Order: sequence, then structure tokens, then C-alpha cells
Amino acid sequence: MFLTYKIPGALVTSAVLAAVLLGSFAYDAASRRLRETAQDKLVALADAREASVRAYLDNLESDIVLTASTRSMRDAAVGMSNGWRVEADRGDAGASLRKRYVDDNPYPAGERHRLEKADSGAMYDIAHLRLHGWMQDLMQRRGLGDVLLLSPEGVVIYSVAKGADFARPVASPALAGLQAAIRSDPRPGTLQIADFTVYGAPDEPPSAFLVSPITMPQPDGSAQLLALLAFRLEPDGLNRIMRATDGMGETGDTYLLGADGLLRSTPRFAHGLPVLSRHVGGSITMGPAGGYDGNTRVVETMNALGTAAALVAARPLRHDRLAWTVLAEASVAEVLAPVHAMRTQMMIAGCLLLLIICAGGVLFARGITTSLSAMSHAMQRLAEGELDITIPARDRRDEIGRMAGAMQVFREALGRAEVLRAEQERVRAQREKRTHALEQATQGFDARVGGIVRAVASSADGLEATAQTMSSGADRTLNEATGVAAAAEQTAASVGTVASAANQLRASISNIRRHNEESSRITQAAIGASVQAGDTMRVLVETSGRIGAVVQLIHDIAAQTNLLALNATIEAARAGEAGKGFAVVASEVKSLAAQTARATEEIGAQIDTMQSVTDGAAVAIGQIVSVIEEMGQISAIVTGAVEEQGAAIAEIAANAGQAATATQSVTAIIDGVARSANSTKTAAGDVLSASGDLTRQAASLRTEIERFLSDIRTTEEATQT
Repeated sequence: MFLTYKIPGALVTSAVLAAVLLGSFAYDAASRRLRETAQDKLVALADAREASVRAYLDNLESDIVLTASTRSMRDAAVGMSNGWRVEADRGDAGASLRKRYVDDNPYPAGERHRLEKADSGAMYDIAHLRLHGWMQDLMQRRGLGDVLLLSPEGVVIYSVAKGADFARPVASPALAGLQAAIRSDPRPGTLQIADFTVYGAPDEPPSAFLVSPITMPQPDGSAQLLALLAFRLEPDGLNRIMRATDGMGETGDTYLLGADGLLRSTPRFAHGLPVLSRHVGGSITMGPAGGYDGNTRVVETMNALGTAAALVAARPLRHDRLAWTVLAEASVAEVLAPVHAMRTQMMIAGCLLLLIICAGGVLFARGITTSLSAMSHAMQRLAEGELDITIPARDRRDEIGRMAGAMQVFREALGRAEVLRAEQERVRAQREKRTHALEQATQGFDARVGGIVRAVASSADGLEATAQTMSSGADRTLNEATGVAAAAEQTAASVGTVASAANQLRASISNIRRHNEESSRITQAAIGASVQAGDTMRVLVETSGRIGAVVQLIHDIAAQTNLLALNATIEAARAGEAGKGFAVVASEVKSLAAQTARATEEIGAQIDTMQSVTDGAAVAIGQIVSVIEEMGQISAIVTGAVEEQGAAIAEIAANAGQAATATQSVTAIIDGVARSANSTKTAAGDVLSASGDLTRQAASLRTEIERFLSDIRTTEEATQT
């Protein structure tokens, strides 16, 4: 075969082999690089989603523990429990509350949380109004399905959403299990979590639960379980995190998978697929059952819907109570789409390059063979003895020039290849830079949601007003007791006057016996003394009536003081730990009020006795006046009547002595009332001081809470900027 055919054939064959080998190597390298990049991207995306889900759960756990530990939540739990007990005392508490907040709710289902308070004005409705705004804001900020308050017996005594579980015993076995676990160990700050299960009606989404106890510290260091705070978590909160489309491309998706292989969030392209309704098994199932070591891995398998091959990165959720796995997937077709496009472009470019190389090779070969043919013809002519011919190859500069031209073409080809290689390197560097930036952005995608704890300090103004009312009542009691004591002393003086007059009358009768001749004068003196004694007894009767009115007033004040002490005891119970000292003072005030009531009853009895005796004395004095008048008219029989008058005077003296003794008892009892009223005043002052301390503590707590909320807002703004 002539060189005219060998050289072009060799050039064309070499060009084809070089193009095929170079294209295959480039395609394989690009495919591996894109797969590695896609895997790194999916791993970073899975790690970022795992961090976001973990932060979301950590924030919910912190929120529920912190909320359940606040004094405001303890007060709210006490108020709701007391309101529930009041409703239960009246009848079926559950039916009554469901009627007011579900049946008579002016808002439709799904918006029942907008009703803040029913119109009945019951204790439960007041406690509901104080708690509902806080819990409604917490539910909306955290994207919760509901916020529940459970009694220690497992009854839902409060619900923000007012669903089918409101005012009924817990129906969910998972929630009931959490309630039983916490009730067996009600330590403050503990937390129980239940995975997603079917909850409520079949058409409602499954729910997960977070439960924490609300406790009251006891003097012995233990904790009394008041209620349980429960967060009902629906899949929507997790779906918002897992369906974020940043960095996921056209077919990318992230979703959660449980240890049982069931979905815990809805995939991006399966909006109508509910949680727990599809089993995703195979090589991507994670969890302790598969012996997984805890690191993120990537496998090639079918996607969540089973419709196409996909690269799936699996990352287990680092959580103590939930065995979930975060999956990030992208279809293999989308990952290799750039490689397929590059393959098509390389085939087109290779064909064009082959055409150019083949054409150049033929021209180049023809140039060589023409020169060789000319040189061969020249050599043949020389062999034939033609010396005057021009040898084409004599001037080697022409051939060297051609070689130099060929080398120049080769060098330019090498230059073009170097430029092409530099361009490829630049494209690869840009691709790596984009990949690195994407990894940084994916790793930095950690939604930090700051928990804002709101707490509202209860006011002590009503308690202080009650203490002031108690102090005023004690002052009035003391003043009235002082007046009664003065009246009793006046009564004692009057009774003493009566006794003295009786003694004088006895002496007068003796003088009548000894000095009958002075009977007329002594009779007149006896008449005047009897009139004075009658006036004194009338004054004594009137004074006894006034004492009875004062005693009734003291009894009314004691009853009012007892009522105020009861109100103060209730307010002290609401104040919790800070109101213990005030509760002791209120109990002492209540005891003093009871003692005052008993003392006033005894005084009333004594005064009734004194009034009876005084009436008898008044009748006796009237009889004395009649007798003395008869003595004036019938002086002749004075001597015979002296013995009878002596007996009457002795009876008068005895009655007067009894009246004096009763009056002294009244005086002593009234002094006891005054001392009790003074003690009541002192206790009321202690109550007023304690209420002032409680007011200052409430103001200090409000200031600290506002400062804490301000710091939280400042930190959040700094984080956002």
C-alpha cells in the first residue's frame, strides 16, 4: 500500500481513538465528581435538617418545662382545678363546660380557641380568661396542635383548641401512659414524650405529645402534683422544616422516618399523603434494629414514593426519646443530568473535531506525498542523467519550514488544548466554590427560635384592700368596746348608788324604830331616796339596752372580721409560697374574730340577766315608794310595818348587790372584748404589712420578667442583624 493511503488512514484512526478515549475518561470523571458532589450536598442537607428538627424539639422541651415551672402556671393550675371542683360540686362538670365552650361557642370548629371566656361568670371562666391568652399565643408561636391541662386523675380540664378531648378523661393511650408515668414520679422539671400516634377521629392528623408536671413545693422538700401541662404536636410543624426548598433542586426532598419505617413527615411531592400511612423500607431504614452506627450515609435506592431511582442520605436524629431518621433524597436522573448534557455536547464536538482532523490529515498527507513524488521524479531524472533539473529537496528550508509550520500548528493546538484545560479548571473551581458555598449555607441553616417566656405576676391590691378593711373593722371594734366599758362602769356606779340608798333606807327604818317622833322627816327622806333610786334604776335599764345594742354591734363586727379573714386565707392560698406567713396571720385573725363572737354572746347573756334583775329592782323600788307614802298617811301603824319594811330593804340590798356583781362581770367581759379587738387590730396590721410585702414582691417579679423579656428581644435582634 502506498504512503498516500497509509498516512491519512493512520492520522484518521489515531484521531478517532484519541477522541473516544478522552471522551470516555471525561464522562466517567464528571459522573463520579457529580455523584460525589450530590452526595456531599445531600449529607449536608440531611445534617442541616436534623439540626433544625433537633432545635425545634429542644425549643419545645425547654418551653414546656419552663412554662410548667413558673409561678404563674402554678397559680393558673390552682385556679383551673378549683374552678373544675366548683363545677363538679354543681353537677356534671364536663357536660357543663363542653356546653359553654363547645356547644354554645360562637366560633366554628377549628376556631374555638378565639373564645376567651364564657358569659356565666363562674370561677372556672375567670381562671380560663387569665390563662387562655397566654396559652393561645404559645400554641400559635410554636405551631402546636393544642395545649392541654390535665388533672392528676387524667381529665382534660383545659384545652386551647377545645377539641373532642376537652372536659373528658384522656382518650389517647400514649397520652395516658405519659400521664401515669409523671404521676408516679412528679419531679419538677421532668419531661415525657410520646411518638406520633393516631389521635381523635380517623380523618384527623396523628399527634405526638410532650408532657411536664406542674408541682407545688412542700415544706418537707417533696412536690405536690397540681396538674400536667401537655403540648400536642401535629406534623405541620415538622413539615414546615422538612419542606424548605433551599438547595434541593427540582426533585430534592427531605422527610422524617420512624424506627418502624413509617413516615413522620409528609414528603415534598406527596401533599395528600398523611403521616404514618406509608411504609418506607429497604436499605434506607435506620434505627437500632439495623445496627446503624449513628453516622450519615448515602445509598442509591427508590425514592419515598417508589417512582424513581434516587440518591438518599440518611441521618439519625440525635434525641434520647425519639428514634427518628432524617432522609434527604434527589433523583439520580437530576444528579446525572449535567453529565448527560456534557456527553451529548462532547459527541457533537468530537464529530466536528474528527471531520476537521481528517480533512487536515488528508491535506497534510497529500502535501507530503506530493513532495516525495516530486523528489522521486527529480531523483529519477537525476538517475537518468538530467543534471540541470532542480531538486525540490535541495533547499531543505522549504521542508523544514513545512515541519516548522506543522510544529507551529501542533503548538497552537497544544495552546488551544491548554486554554481548554484552563477553562475546564476554572469551571471546576467555580463548581467547587459553589459547592462549598452551598455546604456552608446548608450547614448554617439552623433555625434558631428563641423562647420567649411570658409571665404575668398576679396583683396583690385586692389582698391589701382586704387587710385595710380588717384594720378599719378592728379599730371600730376597739372604739365600740371602749364605749361599752365606759357604759358598764357607769352602770356599776349606778348599782352602787342603789345599794347605798338601800343601806340608808335600812338605817332610816332603824331610826324610825328608835326615834318614832322623827317619822315624818325620815318618811320624806325615804320618799326622796326612793325616787332617786327609781331614777337610777331607769337609767340602769336604759344603759342595759344600749349595752345590748353595742354587744350586737361587736358581734356583727366579729362576723365581718371572720369573713375578711376567710377572704384573706383564700388570697394567701393564691399567693402560694409568698403568702404562707400571711395565711398564718389570717388564721390568727379568724381565731380572734371567733373568740370575739363568743365573748359578745356571753356579754349579751350577762346583760339579759342584768336587765332582768334591774327590772326586778325597779319594781321593788316602786313598792318602796308606795309603802313610804302609806307610812306618811298612816304613821300610827309605822311600828308594825317596820319589820316588813326591813325585810323588803334587805331584799333590795341583796338584789342591788347581785346587780353590782353582774355589772362587774359585764365590765370584765367588755375589757376582754377590748383586748380581743386590740389583738384583732394588731393582726390586721400584720395582714396589711404582709399584703404590702406581697405587693412589692409582685412588682419586683414583674420588673425582673420585663427585664428578662427585654434581654431576649435584644439578643434576638442582634442575632437577626
